[in-house]
Amino acid sequence: MSDYEAFRHGGVTYPLPASTASSLLRDADPALYFALEYLSAVLQLHLGARLTAQAALEGLTIASAVAQKLHSEPAPFLYADQLRFPTLAIYRKNETYTDKAVSFAHDAGEWEYAYILPPLTPRQIDKLGPILRSAAQIVRHAVDQGWHPAYNSGQKVWTDAGVSSIRVVGVRYGGYEPIAEISTYYRAIVGTMQVVEREMPYEEGFELFDGGAATIDGADADGTVVSDFVEVSSYEAPTITSITPTSGPSGGGTPITIAGTGFRVGTTPLVAIGGASCTNVAVVSPTAISAVTPPHAAYPTFVADVVVANADGQQAVLADGFTFT
Repeated sequence: MSDYEAFRHGGVTYPLPASTASSLLRDADPALYFALEYLSAVLQLHLGARLTAQAALEGLTIASAVAQKLHSEPAPFLYADQLRFPTLAIYRKNETYTDKAVSFAHDAGEWEYAYILPPLTPRQIDKLGPILRSAAQIVRHAVDQGWHPAYNSGQKVWTDAGVSSIRVVGVRYGGYEPIAEISTYYRAIVGTMQVVEREMPYEEGFELFDGGAATIDGADADGTVVSDFVEVSSYEAPTITSITPTSGPSGGGTPITIAGTGFRVGTTPLVAIGGASCTNVAVVSPTAISAVTPPHAAYPTFVADVVVANADGQQAVLADGFTFT
């Protein structure tokens, strides 16, 4: 099947299947579908028991950490009485098409997520409000990790969703104001994610490969050559073997060297420690990256994962590789 008849974008193959056995969200936007399912499950695991117990003390009935999942922004189209709390909404804000090549294009998007609590009295806000800080950290950590052994048998969520890279870049604390006849203000967090999805031509029976680059020219029987008939580009995934030094102050500013393989000279990869981005990142060689650590909270210490993500979205993780002191 020619690539103008069928193509892939992220986790979707077009044309879409005619069957309605799966939801349209699952078939047409698996990235959002898996994000909602995964983050709902992780919030319930890490937050649910304490949230329901604390709510009961305040005379509230909250059965789970997420009572409603939405893939669209609630405020423009839902009335307050149509929401069920707590609500988790994840929705697309904008997209930029970039890194166009013969065989692929990157779709860099901005997503927003909102985690909204039910209407609360001032006392209930005082007692339940701190849960929002925990929700923000759970979401950030879960997005960075991309999997949990208790969700979908530990499968890598973003791989299934067709996401090359994703990270939470910020969150604001305050309120959320849906449509209502009487203005009602709900305690909430609203965060921003940067997401890269990749478009690929799809040839039936054609398998992609890692670790090389190839250009195939087509030649007719009369000797006519059609240049760039097919071009496939792929790069080795990065690995991390060590980091030097292995600890530094929570205020950041520690120069580090990351040793590994698959680092691409001439590019600037994302280097994050504990979800915070390093500065002064430079690929010294295919086996070494230099950077400066970011500030990070430590109480009194914090053991953090080290992540290197190449420009093509492939990444490596050194679990518990650096300690903030």
